[in-house]
Amino acid sequence: MDTNSLALVEQMLETTRKTKYISGVLLVVLGLPLLVLPMFIEGKLWELLLIGGLGAIAVGMGAYQLFQGYQLRDVRKSPVFFTIQNHPERIVWIYEFVMVVNGVPNRSLYLWCKDGKKFEFNLRQLDVTELMGTLAHMMPHAVFGYSAELKALYRKSPADFIAAAAS
Repeated sequence: MDTNSLALVEQMLETTRKTKYISGVLLVVLGLPLLVLPMFIEGKLWELLLIGGLGAIAVGMGAYQLFQGYQLRDVRKSPVFFTIQNHPERIVWIYEFVMVVNGVPNRSLYLWCKDGKKFEFNLRQLDVTELMGTLAHMMPHAVFGYSAELKALYRKSPADFIAAAAS
C-alpha cells in the first residue's frame, strides 16, 4: 500500500477526529444548562423531567462523540486504519452520504465490513472524489455506491454481500 494512499486515509481520520471533538464539546456545552435548569425553575413535573432529560441526552451524546474522537487520537493505531492497511479484504461496501444544510454540503463516508462492523467518517465539506478513488484502488473487491437494494443485500448477509451484489 503506497504512502500517498495512507496519507489520504490519515487526513480522513484526522478530519473525523476534529469533527467528533467539536460536536462533542458543543453537545456537552448546550446540554449541561438543560440538565441543571430544572433545579432552578418551577413547573410541572413532566416539563422539568423533559427539560432535564433532553439535557441528559445531549450530554450523553456529547460524551459519546468525545469518546469516539479520543479513540482516533492516534489515527495510525485506530481500528479502521489497521483494517484498511492490513485487512482491506474485510471491507465490502463503501459509500458517501451528503447532507446539505443551509446550502452547505456535509459529507460522510461509510465503510461496512463483512462481519457487520461499520466505520463512519465525518468529512464536513471535503471533496471525497480523490479519497474514493484511493479507496477503490486499495479495495477493488469492495462495492461502491448506495442503493436501497444494496442496503437490503447487506442487511440480509454481510458475509455474502459481495457475491450477492455481483449477481
